[in-house]
Amino acid sequence: MAQLRWPVVLAFVLALPIAGVPGGPGQAQLPDLPEDAADGLQPGAGDPAGGIAADTDPAVQAVGEAPQARALLEPFNEAILSSEIAAQIVEIAVRDGERFQAGATLVTFDCGTYEAELDAARATLFRAQRQLATLQQQANLGAVGALDVELARGEVLEAQARVRSAELQVGRCIIPAPYDGIAVELLVHAFESVPAGQPLIEILDSSRLEITIIIPSTWLAWLAPGELFFLEVDETQAMYEAEITKIGGRIDPISQTITVTGEIIAPHGDLIAGMSGTALFLEPETAATD
Repeated sequence: MAQLRWPVVLAFVLALPIAGVPGGPGQAQLPDLPEDAADGLQPGAGDPAGGIAADTDPAVQAVGEAPQARALLEPFNEAILSSEIAAQIVEIAVRDGERFQAGATLVTFDCGTYEAELDAARATLFRAQRQLATLQQQANLGAVGALDVELARGEVLEAQARVRSAELQVGRCIIPAPYDGIAVELLVHAFESVPAGQPLIEILDSSRLEITIIIPSTWLAWLAPGELFFLEVDETQAMYEAEITKIGGRIDPISQTITVTGEIIAPHGDLIAGMSGTALFLEPETAATD
């Protein structure tokens, strides 16, 4: 686990523009500083805002020495839902930017034809089952042979398979939401007739976001999964506590960089995919003293 460097932490609090109100929902909690850590950090004499001059105070200058990298928020899950049947769209339940719950119906098709095929398959199964029952009774009386019974049993199995196939087609007449998410873009409209495989709607998972960061490969000497860092998001002007969840599997040999992934520790409803910011890392104590 990374050891906090007090000059760096002080710089986070004093030098960054807007980092949210400490203790507010969904924002990083910086540890309490020991009394002697703030010695000498008095407001600059000529600063009307009572701040610290970055060109004179070493604590503020330490911010530039802290490892930083640009970061991008990306959805943990995203998909383009497509039609599995050829049919006319009856209803699209969401619009661009609207949120939905897992299991909610997103798209509904006109399935009269498929429902009729299911009824026909069930009728065929019923007839085959009755035929099998009759032949079994006749076989018990010696009126028909065992082969006739086995052939009738095969027709029953075939009819059952047709029923299952028709049920699957009818089940595809609605498209449910695979997870809690948000509609990114509608690719079709209601009352359009679409073929099987037609892309319908682009969605993404709004309940979980990943942080993608490209870092110098030399950072792997001290950065590992589980390391904590702070993410300052440009759009919200707030800072969030996060942790590294995984390290990429390959270093780019040209740029000598590698992609790492992180995740914000607590859920935050104000963040959406596509936001960007700066990841601020805390070097371990051993690296800081070298």
